[in-house]
Amino acid sequence: MGLAVLSEWAWREPGPDGPVRRFCRTVAASPGVCWLVAGAFYVLNATPAAGGRFIGAGDVWSSALHSATGIGFAFFVIAPAALAPRPIGAPARLRDARAWTGGRWMDSLLRHRVCQFLARVSYGVFLWQFMVLYLWRDFTGQEIFTGSFWLDAVPVTLVTVLLAWATFRWVEEPSRRWSRTNAPRFAR
Repeated sequence: MGLAVLSEWAWREPGPDGPVRRFCRTVAASPGVCWLVAGAFYVLNATPAAGGRFIGAGDVWSSALHSATGIGFAFFVIAPAALAPRPIGAPARLRDARAWTGGRWMDSLLRHRVCQFLARVSYGVFLWQFMVLYLWRDFTGQEIFTGSFWLDAVPVTLVTVLLAWATFRWVEEPSRRWSRTNAPRFAR
């Protein structure tokens, strides 16, 4: 939400070179630096200073540090894409050399079919991910924080994305179509 507010603020800022617009341009132009900072937040989050590895009550300072490092990580991972200005002209395909010049690579990547599909079903992923993970743990008889990452991540991800697609296809889209045709009647 903070990035959305910052982006809108920069867009509405008067003049071509206001401080918020300069900040957004600088962040968008340096994704490598942002991702290094995100990596530092991730490493800090993984230390005992940010709380223990396992779920449990900690003191208020370690909980605050854990939250702050998580927010910092998320901010700096997403900021280059969220604050990037839209490139002028048609987007280039990832295989095209133009896609990798002039800061267009992120726009080209985000317009890729796989990214577009995952963006459409992302709410379903949010809804289903933990249910699928817990059912997978029950199915395999694993305790929390045990097992193989890849042997868990691959089937859980596949089933989650499949359920997210089904939810999008048979719940979200029909609801959206219904609301477009019927909402004006209820607004009168």
